[in-house]
Amino acid sequence: MSIPQFPVKSLAKILAGPLCCLALVILLWWGTLSRLAEERHTLESNALKSVASLSGAYAQFLTRTIEQMDQIAMQVQYDWRREKGQLDLREFRRQGLLIAPQLITVTILGADAYPVTSTVNLTMRPSAATRDYFIYHRDNDSPAARVGMPVIWPGTGLARLPFTRRLNQPDGSFGGVVAVSIGASYFSEFYDDVSLGNDGMVAMIGMDGLARTARVGDAVHTQDAPAIRHALRFASVEGSMHMDDGRVFADGKPRYVGWHKLPEYPFIAIVGLSEAEVMAPYRASERTYRLFAWMASLVLLVFGAIWALMTARLGLRTKQIEAVRRTYRLATEGANEGFYMLKPVRSGVEVIDFEIVDCNERGAAMYRGVRERLLGSRLSVVHPEEDFAALLIDADAAAREGFREADVPVPSDDPLRQQWLHRRLAVTDAGLAMTVRDISENKLHQQQLLRMANQDSLTGLPNRQWFNDALPAAIDRANRRHGMFGLLFIDLDRFKQVNDSAGHHVGDELLRIAAQRMRSALRPGDHVARLGGDEFTVILETLETEEEARQAARRIGRSLSEPYLIHNAQYSVGASTGITLFPRDGQDADRLLHNADLAMYAAKAEGASGEQLYQAAMQKEGAIEASVDAESRTAPERSQFFLRFLPRVELSSGALQGLQARLCWNHPWRGLLEEQDIHAQAQTSDTLAAFCDIALDLVCASLARWQDMDLPIVTVALNLPAPYLNDAAVHGRIANCLLRHGVHPGWLQLGVVQTPQRQLDECGEAQLGSLAALGLRFYLDDFDAGAASLRQVERLPVEAFGVSMPAARGSTLLMLEAIIAMASRLGLASIVDGVDSVEQRAQLQQLVARAEMGGVIAQGKAVGVALAAEAVPERLRAQAEHCHREARLPS
Repeated sequence: MSIPQFPVKSLAKILAGPLCCLALVILLWWGTLSRLAEERHTLESNALKSVASLSGAYAQFLTRTIEQMDQIAMQVQYDWRREKGQLDLREFRRQGLLIAPQLITVTILGADAYPVTSTVNLTMRPSAATRDYFIYHRDNDSPAARVGMPVIWPGTGLARLPFTRRLNQPDGSFGGVVAVSIGASYFSEFYDDVSLGNDGMVAMIGMDGLARTARVGDAVHTQDAPAIRHALRFASVEGSMHMDDGRVFADGKPRYVGWHKLPEYPFIAIVGLSEAEVMAPYRASERTYRLFAWMASLVLLVFGAIWALMTARLGLRTKQIEAVRRTYRLATEGANEGFYMLKPVRSGVEVIDFEIVDCNERGAAMYRGVRERLLGSRLSVVHPEEDFAALLIDADAAAREGFREADVPVPSDDPLRQQWLHRRLAVTDAGLAMTVRDISENKLHQQQLLRMANQDSLTGLPNRQWFNDALPAAIDRANRRHGMFGLLFIDLDRFKQVNDSAGHHVGDELLRIAAQRMRSALRPGDHVARLGGDEFTVILETLETEEEARQAARRIGRSLSEPYLIHNAQYSVGASTGITLFPRDGQDADRLLHNADLAMYAAKAEGASGEQLYQAAMQKEGAIEASVDAESRTAPERSQFFLRFLPRVELSSGALQGLQARLCWNHPWRGLLEEQDIHAQAQTSDTLAAFCDIALDLVCASLARWQDMDLPIVTVALNLPAPYLNDAAVHGRIANCLLRHGVHPGWLQLGVVQTPQRQLDECGEAQLGSLAALGLRFYLDDFDAGAASLRQVERLPVEAFGVSMPAARGSTLLMLEAIIAMASRLGLASIVDGVDSVEQRAQLQQLVARAEMGGVIAQGKAVGVALAAEAVPERLRAQAEHCHREARLPS
């Protein structure tokens, strides 16, 4: 382009701006450097004054300490002469004549250099004949005290500083040495992080310049690892200076050092401040000032240049700068993301590719390269063909809508390091801004939760949750092909006897072997799942006749009936199998499962280890266990189950601490059944599991509903019996329930209910540990009933005991007080149920106040009546308003 020509009289106006800006830049830097020099001088002056003052204070600290050591040595020297050498220093300590016996050790060495007596038990009697202080006192008849170099105390490896005096016999001959020693680290107690920082220094040196004790930063001076490497000598009694020789200190850092000679002892107290820490404010100010000066200089120079340009070019330049700023602002949103500025490559009006014109280092690292090499590359080159085609589709959508984001899997042949990415595309004036964030870990976590929720942790088979989804899918497939399939319901015979007699570890291994045998007995395409306990289901795909289902059941039965060799012992179980066929025996999943269950019970009634095809007559002839079990499965769809919530309050404050959920069953012909009645109906472990699953699902659904209503959430407790928790599949059930409803695990507190006949076993304890790792909370219910033990408290992740409020005074009230006191000492809370009267609440409050115990939670009619689910939101809102009013009251 041509260079514009300007009249001579206009040159002065054009150059006036740049010249004024240059003058302002010079003035700006002169002021900035002058201000920095003044701040540095001020900080150095204050640092020198500070270390001089601190060294004086440290000298006083050392003087007092040495005087105390010397007084002890003189006292022992005097007592030794008075007792004519028959002094027992242990008696000296027992009579309390020794100051700080936990820090100071006094030892008398005989003329032979061996310890005679000491304030500590001498497990070893090492000779001090080679010690400097012993040689000095033996060869110099002087009563004066001497402070030696630190020595390593026998048996401990700790450095101690000896204060010694000579002991003379009545005839004036050498009688030994009294040594008063104190840990060398004691003299570093003066060190204060607030005053000296993280890299400060305190030291006591002799007139010979050698350190007796020292601490430099976190390093404590020892002979093997000296904190001060060279002797320090000062020309004056006190003063301060800057030591920039990095060889003096062990960490090689320069310091501002102050020293002060002790008035009456040949030692010098030294205090130092790290130059880096002293100058930290200056460094921050320097960076800020210099950054400001550079930015201001740049602005002034740019302003001067812009002054000289034509108005049209200035407008164009401003528009370009603003476009770049908007692009970068969009691209850099979000932390830890890679961002890219993409320029479209067109063929006519069609966009066929994109060129990477800019990116950050994080974005380049995602492509396993560096920024300089990635710039200028085309996306069609750095991406596989399939992935690039999907990116073009997203770019086209972003061009139409202005914005596009999605979670995308990364192909294995893609240069990107990640497995999943969250990709966001935004259209700007300069082209396309793309940001990507690695979400591989989140996706992996979701997959693990999904697998955990659908897989039985003991056998590796699909669990009940998987089966509940797979059976309706099998019905859909059969309907589409107008075909038939079979469902087997298998229950292991005599498994309970093996499990009870040989132990749960044998029972678990038997279940694992049985699962492998069932898998091997199936045709390709058939599926086996474990519902829980010793119950399994098999989906037989694509049957032509009912005889095929019978043959499959017999094949599985024969496989399961073979002996099991476990831990050098042989066990035998059988299998009772119920068979239903779709569509003959049921049109939906619930009916098929219900009828297969009835057929299984009919097989048991005919004799163990057999199979039965479902017959319509079984509906009336089913056993009570099958009826109850089927009712438990079909009741949720009939809305027969619901929850009641009992408030739990903190006894001292009355604040709502949580709610306990209790399951109720509005049975069509038995009437209303409470939770204890429902559990009594469960004649099998699978029935009990069904009831507990219903309660868990209702609790999680309630929590999710309150969360959607933006209510303040409190902990909801739910009691679960030990047999349910002993099931290896319970971890997957609970994890799936939390995941399905989106409920935080910390909102749920599970009460472990045990009886002498139904105890928590090793598998149950392991389940509690894994669930606690997810964030769930636990307490031992009915602790006063005696089913739980203190050994369980040590092993289990419980946070509270559940106890019952006695109806009358006396020994039962004393037992309650003892349990609450024990829980308090163990750091656990106490949940007292059955506080139904005003008198009982007053008794409990008096008991807690008398014992001065906290962490007591009350539950009962005197605390709050049971709430229907519809009434809970109002109670939560009232509690939140009460807390808000309390917070606004003046303290």
